[in-house]
Amino acid sequence: MSGSRGGWALLLAAVFVAAWLYAPGFAGYWMGDDFANLHTAHVWQQESAIRQGLVEQWTGSVSAGAAFLRPLIMTSLLGNYLLAGADYGGWYLYGFALHLACVALLAALGLRLAASAGVDGRWSAALGAALFGLCPFTAEAVYWVSARSDVSVTFFVLLGLLLWVDPQRTGRPWAWGLPLCLLPALLFKESAALAPLQAALLWLALPSLRDRPRSLALLVAGVLALAFLLWRALLFGDLWQVYGGDETAVSALAKLQQALLSLPAWLDGWSGGRLAWGVAYLGALALALVLAVPAAPARWPALASLLAAGGALLATLANLGALRGNGEGGRLLHSASAWLALAVILACARLPAHGARAGVAARAVALAAVIVGAGLLHAHLQQAWTARATLARITAALPQLVAADPGPVLLLVPDHIGPVVAFRNAQAAMVLRPVQTQGLIDRILPALPDELPLRHAQFSAGWMNVLRAARIQYWSPAPLPDPPADQPPLWPRRIACWSQRDAAIAQFAAPVSDDAAQWSATILAAARAAGCLVPA
Repeated sequence: MSGSRGGWALLLAAVFVAAWLYAPGFAGYWMGDDFANLHTAHVWQQESAIRQGLVEQWTGSVSAGAAFLRPLIMTSLLGNYLLAGADYGGWYLYGFALHLACVALLAALGLRLAASAGVDGRWSAALGAALFGLCPFTAEAVYWVSARSDVSVTFFVLLGLLLWVDPQRTGRPWAWGLPLCLLPALLFKESAALAPLQAALLWLALPSLRDRPRSLALLVAGVLALAFLLWRALLFGDLWQVYGGDETAVSALAKLQQALLSLPAWLDGWSGGRLAWGVAYLGALALALVLAVPAAPARWPALASLLAAGGALLATLANLGALRGNGEGGRLLHSASAWLALAVILACARLPAHGARAGVAARAVALAAVIVGAGLLHAHLQQAWTARATLARITAALPQLVAADPGPVLLLVPDHIGPVVAFRNAQAAMVLRPVQTQGLIDRILPALPDELPLRHAQFSAGWMNVLRAARIQYWSPAPLPDPPADQPPLWPRRIACWSQRDAAIAQFAAPVSDDAAQWSATILAAARAAGCLVPA
């Protein structure tokens, strides 16, 4: 089989396998911030506040306590709600389609960069695209609706680069596709500000990219990214800080060191008992590059892409501060993984005769990484599908929970299930419309395990009395009234949680204690005894 036919066969196989592995997600369910974003879109529609809500996204943070200037993600989520309502599949289609489009864009970009370097990348482009499409660590960017900002950045950056490097259109306005595509990428996520620097590395490595149209387009992209960062500084007082707006005193170097130290625990949590396979996957990628780069005729573009991947990873870690030990956070690696795959494409593109053995070995090792990665991806997605099915069963069981006894219930919900986000940032939305056909927050008050002391204080202050009186269906912008002074605080009579052991809602009597720590510890101990999803 020729290199061209073999490359096409591998690319089509990779796209098919990726689509097959991710397809069960259409029957999935909301997780984490999805509940809150669905609820926000519902509120905007009910309150006729769509225009006002979108305007606010352009002048403030998407998330309180952080500096997330990401107006297009909420715009796209609102579009999902207006088109598909609360049908999850209509929301999932976005990430699914964009990820597969990124696979095709990466293959096309690899081919064009290889052509610009004067080498044949037909087979290696398919190999790199397969590595990216079946990368196990980035799956979260596809199956979590609220993580679509990462896959969106990758899509627009790859599209812009593809237009910018096209060797057949030198001197035409296609080069201006880079700054044009950078604009929506920036408005999806701040990480797109790295794209001009990454493109500049390719510009330095490939003399054929240094003509006037491409150079000017690259310069404009850099100015656009700088203007965006200055806009962020005007709004939030900081060019760099994104996560944890109150932690700006911590240096980026200190956060980077802490984040690098967290990588082993993150990988262990992500792999779910398959740490050796995860290490083998990363080792195979590293070995393929070590074998290929020294003998590659396009070694400088390959090294430029590798540096771009490493820079994206380090910038993310330096901003984040640490990865969670449960394994969440793979979505943050989506763009870095695309640059790493591009480095593989350019490193393996038609090696010279004196490096033929190294080339064959590099391609074989990279192909082995594709196979191992596909296996890890399948295992991780099975965890995700199982976790989301659990979330669906929990929310579906809540109306029956209060049907027999309308007395107030404290519902203990998990922050995460293994490496999969569960109900974090969505505790209220899960018991309100449109997730529920009728608002239940006046009878069921959800809480994460670490929120129990806060809930104790809220019950003591009469917060449940307010919810009972308001009969809320969705969170309106109007403030809630103060608790009535002439009524004793209303406390939950029952504690409920989802028992993994029994695959059902478990219930037990609520403890009585004026001490928040003791009250919380008693609830957590009883929940563990019932086999519920609470940390040990």
